[in-house]
Amino acid sequence: MKVMLLSLGLCLSFAAMGQADENVKAYHNIMSAHMDKPYLPFQITTLNGKVLNNANIKGKVTFLNFFFMACPPCSAEIGELKKIYARFYKDTAFQFVAVTFDDPKFLPNFLLARGVNYPVASVPPKVGKSMMYGMGYPSSIVIDKHGNVACMVMGKIEEAPDHTYKDIANGNFSLRTDTVTNKIDRLLHER
Repeated sequence: MKVMLLSLGLCLSFAAMGQADENVKAYHNIMSAHMDKPYLPFQITTLNGKVLNNANIKGKVTFLNFFFMACPPCSAEIGELKKIYARFYKDTAFQFVAVTFDDPKFLPNFLLARGVNYPVASVPPKVGKSMMYGMGYPSSIVIDKHGNVACMVMGKIEEAPDHTYKDIANGNFSLRTDTVTNKIDRLLHER
């Protein structure tokens, strides 16, 4: 019985490693197709009425986060997103928008309950999926001052991620908050 359970455990571990390899390949393919290339044409309007598009983000570092209300990892990263926003929101060369496909009439209560103070835009699901290049939720993209994709995060941004094969098999490629903020800092100081 112990041998059978050990064998089953090893099979599941190898299956998770195989799935992890597939997820790593998929993530690598998405990143290699879009990193350091112009961000796709878009136009969104935040719940507060601010319009963002390719033309008005030029010259600014733009942080886009993709989430939906029923996504536990999306909710789990809100605290870290608030830290990123708090660190940079006063810099006129920085823009931050969280993008969701959730109905805007349900968003205010959700955002208020979680203390979200950063801009949010609601878009149709196909638009959101296109804007995030088909990555899973949550995901984030940082666009440099020239309009090029400078950073892609598939998975939540967190204080100290601890990756396992199980995490990678489930598509969790989270990134440390300080890694993201350091990247934004560098981009803001580039010409």
